[in-house]
Amino acid sequence: MNRETFSKWFGGPLLHTHLHQEGRIVNPDVELYQFTQLGALSYLTRLTGRSSVLITDTSHAMIEIYRHHQDWLQGPEETDQAFSRRKIDFASGDILRRSQESRPISGILTGVETDILNERGKVSTSAEVMKKLDIVIASFHWRTWKKFTGSDEISETTKAKILSAYFQLADNPHVDILGHPTVFPNELKALFRGEDLRPVLEKMKRHDMAMEVNISVDSTSPEFSLERDLMVVAGQVGVPIAIGSDLHHLKDYQLTGVYPDYITQENWSQAFSHHQSSGCHFSLFRFMARNIRLLESTGINPDNVINSSYENFTAWSTRRKL
Repeated sequence: MNRETFSKWFGGPLLHTHLHQEGRIVNPDVELYQFTQLGALSYLTRLTGRSSVLITDTSHAMIEIYRHHQDWLQGPEETDQAFSRRKIDFASGDILRRSQESRPISGILTGVETDILNERGKVSTSAEVMKKLDIVIASFHWRTWKKFTGSDEISETTKAKILSAYFQLADNPHVDILGHPTVFPNELKALFRGEDLRPVLEKMKRHDMAMEVNISVDSTSPEFSLERDLMVVAGQVGVPIAIGSDLHHLKDYQLTGVYPDYITQENWSQAFSHHQSSGCHFSLFRFMARNIRLLESTGINPDNVINSSYENFTAWSTRRKL
């Protein structure tokens, strides 16, 4: 697969990345991120051969809660609703701080990966903060869902609640992208079929909300049949597609010869050279090529991918703001 084909699919901003701020390394026991914001910008500019790039910094909304989980205890007279509100307000304030500090960095789009919390489609970031961000991704995370619903039940009822959450989420004007919609525990995932999400995707299309195709996994593998089925349905519906990297650490892509340390503004060139000589870049492009061929086979085309080019991304962003 040549560079021209890659450019047709990956010619726009890099969406759904999890990055350190310079000088603020996230504890790896909480989340393992490899790149800092400036390190990622320099690295991707070199990798793509462009004069400049855009990267969305979409940190997990609740990361500060998980970082200091021992400090988050429900008060003896605090209701569940009040406790949830307190956590959301604190987490939203941290995301706002991060976005304000990141906004002056040329090439960084501010954002968040917020959590879907219940069957009503409520999310873990306040509307006041979301409307100040460039990109908002809303994703289902089993860990957070369990905490906020108070239930770890896996059943047809749970499936119905998730589909309800997605359907109602599509009405949220502050959410731009439904993130990795099929990342579930295996037992729960087995209850779903791609067709189950057709009504959700049809509603999303009416609102120009994008569905993420997550390329952090090899979707050609047998265990990702649900993802492949959903891509076919998405292609039929014509819902906007966001190709998301869900980048935490390059080792998550099962690549060879991954640089063992953080990649920052100071050492990105050293890391880049390491990946050139170790074969990491070769295995990365081969990994991406498999996902491109899969996308082509499911009826999705680059014209319907919001970040396949900067022109597509600008046009979609403009429509979202109307």
